[in-house]
Amino acid sequence: MNRVSQHLLSILAGALLVSISNTLVKNKGALSSILKLITGATLTMLIVSPWTGITIDTVGYSLSEIEAEAAIVVENGKQVAQNEISIYIKEQTEAYILDKAFDLGLDISVDVTLTEEMPPEIASVSVKGFASPFAQKQIMILIREDLGVAEECLVWSQSNG
Repeated sequence: MNRVSQHLLSILAGALLVSISNTLVKNKGALSSILKLITGATLTMLIVSPWTGITIDTVGYSLSEIEAEAAIVVENGKQVAQNEISIYIKEQTEAYILDKAFDLGLDISVDVTLTEEMPPEIASVSVKGFASPFAQKQIMILIREDLGVAEECLVWSQSNG
C-alpha cells in the first residue's frame, strides 16, 4: 500500500504544480503553450511511470544523450555550412576573373585558394594561359585591386590550363 500511496501523492503534487504554473502564466502566447506542453508531459510521465519503468533519472539521462547528439549535429552543420560558403566564394571569384578575362579576349584557367578561417579569404590565385603583356597586366591589376589579393599571392604561368 505504501507504493500506491506514494504514487498517488506524486501525481497529486504534480497536478498541483501544473495548476499553479498554468495559473501564473495564464494565456501569454507561446510561453503558455510551451509550459502547458512541458507540464502535461511531466504529469503524464508521473501517471504512467509505475508501468513503464520511467524515472526522472532515466529521462534526465535521455535528455543529456539528446543534448550531446544535438551538439554533434550542430557542429557537423557548421562544418557543412563553412564548406558550402568556401565553395561558393571560390566559384564566384573564379567566375568573376574568367568573365573579366573573356572581356579582354583571353582563354585562361583560374584556380583560387581560400584560407581556412571564417569567413574565408583569398589566399592565392593561380592563372594559366597565354596572354599579351598588356592583358596579363590588366588581369593582375583586377585581381589585386578588385579582389584585394597581394601581388606575392598571384601566380601566372604561360601554359594551357
